[in-house]
Formats: sequence, C-alpha cells, structure tokens
Amino acid sequence: MHKLDDGIFVAFPTTILHKKIGNENLNEDLMRVVDELADNTPNTANPAGNWVGGNSSYGSVQSELNRFLGHNSPAVAELKQRIETSIEEYLGFEMKSIEDDQKRASQKFDVEISDVKYEWYGWTVRMGKEDWQGLHIHPQTSYSGVYYMHVPDLPYPEGAIQFVNPHPISTAYGSGQPAGDFVQTKSGDLIIFPSWLAHLVMPFRENNDKRYCLAFNIVVEKFWSHKNEN
Repeated sequence: MHKLDDGIFVAFPTTILHKKIGNENLNEDLMRVVDELADNTPNTANPAGNWVGGNSSYGSVQSELNRFLGHNSPAVAELKQRIETSIEEYLGFEMKSIEDDQKRASQKFDVEISDVKYEWYGWTVRMGKEDWQGLHIHPQTSYSGVYYMHVPDLPYPEGAIQFVNPHPISTAYGSGQPAGDFVQTKSGDLIIFPSWLAHLVMPFRENNDKRYCLAFNIVVEKFWSHKNEN
C-alpha cells in the first residue's frame, strides 16, 4: 500500500514512467537507422495484418531483436544512454515500492533490496496507415518500455497506446474505474511499465505518415539482504 494522506492509502498500484527524453535531431538520425534496417534485414512482424498469434505487430515493419541496439550509429548509442538513465530512475522507485510491500507482507522490516542488476533488449517497429498492435503482454521479463522517435499528428485515440485495467473486478462492479486508459505520446517520449500490464496500439486511418518506435524489455535480478549483514 502507498500512503496518500492520514489514514488514506492506495493498494496494488501500477507504476508507469512517461517522460520526454529525446529531441528532433536525435530522432531524425534514429529513424534513418530504422529505415536502413527495414530495407536490408528481415521483417519479424505479420505484414499481412491477419491474426495468426505470436507476434502482435500487424501490417508493420519490425526489426529482429537487438539489430537496432547493436547498430554502430552515434545516435543509437546516445539513445541507449538516455534510456538506461531512465530505467535506473524507474527501477529505483519501483524496487523501493516492492521492498516496502515485502516488509509489510513478511513483517521482517530489516529486509532490503541491496542490489539490482538488469539487462535489456529491444526491437524497432515502423507502423503506417491501418497498421496496429494487438492486445498483448510481454512474458518472461520484468518491465517493458517504448521510446517514440516519431508520432504523427493524429486525432485521438488513433496511434495511441492503451493500457488495460489490471483490476477487472473493479470495472465489473461499476466502481467508476475505466476498462482501459489511452496514453497519448509525442515524438521523444519514453514509457516504462510492468511487463504484465496488457496493452495495444490503435491503428490510424487517414494519415499516410509513419510511426517509429523502439520497444524493449527489461529483465531484473533482485538481491535481498538484511540490514545488519556486512
């Protein structure tokens, strides 16, 4: 639980980071790399746009894992550094919340997360008119994220990412909570969220511009200790 005020708490929160970390010049260089990969490497999406299971990208161009992150472009190196700074900021907050929850659950208040290590990997997605991302989660990982290199000027909610409410019972009881929440993003924005949080991306109908992004997963190792240990 997370305290809001005297006697008022929030239980079972979902922590999401949403901030701007990029600029126009950086994004232009990044999009050139995405286009280069789209023209010269395999497309792992489902370009036919039919529901076949597995990959959630339909009608898009999706790169192989770490093709983009392994590119020798200075812009990619700069983006990786900016994303890693934000990952560490997010994990610092999230691990503190997990630590507090574990203390309350176990009543062992001397337990702490003494060290956190993570690895991350990613792939790019270039979406055009009528392309979309089906409802999905990211299994076998801890947290996921998206960096937006370019987001077309679209009417709401076209092109937006929608997170599905992880508390379905509350929506069934008419508590006022919505079934999902659209997040409107802009070029240069970064989002990080728990990998179990189901999400989808709405198609855009009329605009012929393209939407460029880097999607990634973060695998976290948590190390527990007691405060009185050396």
